[in-house]
Amino acid sequence: MFITDWSEDTGFQPLDFYDMYAIMYEMKYGTPFPYQVSFSGEEYEIPAQEFENVLKTYLAVDTDMIRERTIYHSNTDSYLYQPRDMGNAEQPYQPVPEVTACEELSDGTLKLTVEAVWIRQFTDRAAVSELVVRTAGNGSFQYVSNHVTLTVDGVTGLWHTPR
Repeated sequence: MFITDWSEDTGFQPLDFYDMYAIMYEMKYGTPFPYQVSFSGEEYEIPAQEFENVLKTYLAVDTDMIRERTIYHSNTDSYLYQPRDMGNAEQPYQPVPEVTACEELSDGTLKLTVEAVWIRQFTDRAAVSELVVRTAGNGSFQYVSNHVTLTVDGVTGLWHTPR
């Protein structure tokens, strides 16, 4: 989310909705993600309402866009989900995002400066991005865009494996 440029205006490309679902599930419910790997190649059928509700909480995305970028089964009204396993797992000891500045923009959104602290590489600025979020009166928010402004040579993509 913090190592590429994306925005809601461009359909959140290149974000992976499956990876976002796993992260946002834990954010929304405050519980561990329930769809874990027991064996390589394991797959789940996640009810469409559950999958879409989680993504729509944090992204201004419509159902058609979600279905275009995932595997949707209309006969069961569900999404195919395959957890990451050893063949496509994220690298351990990933950089940790840290908000270092906040600015309110004229449209009411907030621009957050996010710096990635990467202990494994002994740097507190492995990547820097400007993340824009839209807040709601109930304390919730939605992600609007991200723009990478600085990266350490070769840092982007080292810890992320595309599905």
